[in-house]
Amino acid sequence: MFDFIPIEFYTPIYYYLLLIIVVITFFNTSNNYINSRRTKAFNSSFGHLVLIFVLLYMGLRPINGIFADMIAYNTFFNNYAQGSSILVSKDVLFHVFTRFCSQIMSAKIYFLLCSCLYVIPLYLVCKKWFKEKWFYAFLFLITTFTFWAYGTNGIRNGIAGSFFLLAISRDKKVYQFLLIILAINFHQTMILPTIGFIIANFYNKPKKLIALWIICIPLSLVSGGFFEN
Repeated sequence: MFDFIPIEFYTPIYYYLLLIIVVITFFNTSNNYINSRRTKAFNSSFGHLVLIFVLLYMGLRPINGIFADMIAYNTFFNNYAQGSSILVSKDVLFHVFTRFCSQIMSAKIYFLLCSCLYVIPLYLVCKKWFKEKWFYAFLFLITTFTFWAYGTNGIRNGIAGSFFLLAISRDKKVYQFLLIILAINFHQTMILPTIGFIIANFYNKPKKLIALWIICIPLSLVSGGFFEN
């Protein structure tokens, strides 16, 4: 769909379009009371257009090495499409998902689906936590410097992170549990935030936990290998 865009300009164009979106949102909010019906209607309509844009622009990007790991994921997909078995021992659910998709769809649709699994949970989290002001939170997320990279390069850990956020936004423990298990099996790095989430449920003192986190930064610089092991 966007193959006509020169590949070297593909990512910069995304950021320029985000700048335009931010400016439009800023002027609309500046000129209208934030809780007015007009502002809420604008944010809902414009927010959903932005959501669709992000899904399509990210999901239908060209399959190209400029997105680094995308080529590796495309290789996984093609190998599974040709009948290869799953031989990995970690992030198994992601490979099961990839193999299943390879049997029923093209690689292009597969990457679009990956983008949906990455972006839509974030949208649902914003709707849950920020209610009618969800668009501001969603705009904050899609303009962070890591958002585009996790959607186009580190794809499975991006999806896993979205699943984890969706999990902790749910009210029922059973949904939290199922989504966290899903996140961990998409990317094992979610084990660490899961441990943090469990600890926070039993020891809910943010200031002390943040202080501990800050202390970990110089410790990791001095003895990173020790803590990693």
